[in-house]
Amino acid sequence: MPAGEMHSFVRGADHVMLMGLTRELKDGDVFPLTLVFESGAEFTFDVVVDNARKPAEGEMMMEGEDHSTMDMGG
Repeated sequence: MPAGEMHSFVRGADHVMLMGLTRELKDGDVFPLTLVFESGAEFTFDVVVDNARKPAEGEMMMEGEDHSTMDMGG
C-alpha cells in the first residue's frame, strides 16, 4: 500500500489472520492489535471479537475451508 493511502479490511477480502494465539477468543473480548509498517510507523486499534457474525451479503466460504489447518509454508 503506498504511503499516505488508506485501505479497509473487510470480510471476504483483505484481512488479518491471527495465528499462534495462546488463548481462545470469546465473543465480546477486546484486544489491541498493532500493525507495523515498513517505514516503522505503527497503528494500534482495538479489535472486538464477534464469532457469531454472519458472512456479509454475497460472501461465501469455500466448502471445507478451515484456516486452522492451512500450511503457511514456514
